[in-house]
Amino acid sequence: MSFREVGLLVVYAVYGGAWLVTGVSLWLYGERTARLGVAAHLRLLSMFAFVHGLSDVVDIGLRLPGVEATPTSALGAVRLTLLAASFILLLQFGLAISIRDQRIYRSIITLGAFGLIGLAAGLLSLYAEGASALEIGAVERAIRLLVGLPGALLGGYGFYMLSRRCQALNMRECARDTLTAAICLATYGVLAGAITSGYPAPTVILGLPIQFYRMLAAIGLAVACISLLKRLQVKPSEVAESG
Repeated sequence: MSFREVGLLVVYAVYGGAWLVTGVSLWLYGERTARLGVAAHLRLLSMFAFVHGLSDVVDIGLRLPGVEATPTSALGAVRLTLLAASFILLLQFGLAISIRDQRIYRSIITLGAFGLIGLAAGLLSLYAEGASALEIGAVERAIRLLVGLPGALLGGYGFYMLSRRCQALNMRECARDTLTAAICLATYGVLAGAITSGYPAPTVILGLPIQFYRMLAAIGLAVACISLLKRLQVKPSEVAESG
């Protein structure tokens, strides 16, 4: 392997690791968070991050020497399925945190479940019919643009509105965290949803693969969300008083 290929694998490893850590951390911290009513919504973001991280792990496997790194391979199918599922979860999160209505939230969860089932059936049919790499690439670009990008932008908007709410409550540190999360998630949406290229060749920006910039956005989002949840944790004394 060339130095460039090794460097790309390192970027993918950190990128995927950032999402996996984000997913696990948000789930664990979210269980102990009751303020601002964000815990349920952040579980969706947690699931998106974890599933997306798994798709990146598969992507790393596809780039190892001797592995068939094509969209039509079995691993390619697993990668695309995980990627698409993660973007559906991201869209659910974006809708949920933007609308913030419990009745609509339940509908979003239900529709998301049907979306995942439909996605699995559609991709299974696509691969069963022996679709070409160009056709699969077009499907991936459509998923990124029509599902991933709106989900990230809606999620960014939801975080921005939450930041304004924190400001109104004089919770300045929480406002800073949510604003940072909004910027990172929206930036990630543009980088992962609007800017795409033929797989497996990565788009290069300023001499670096686009995954490097997505990695920075993912790390920024992880730090902001974990910091927010730490600030919003319910202390044992508060739990005892409420009981």
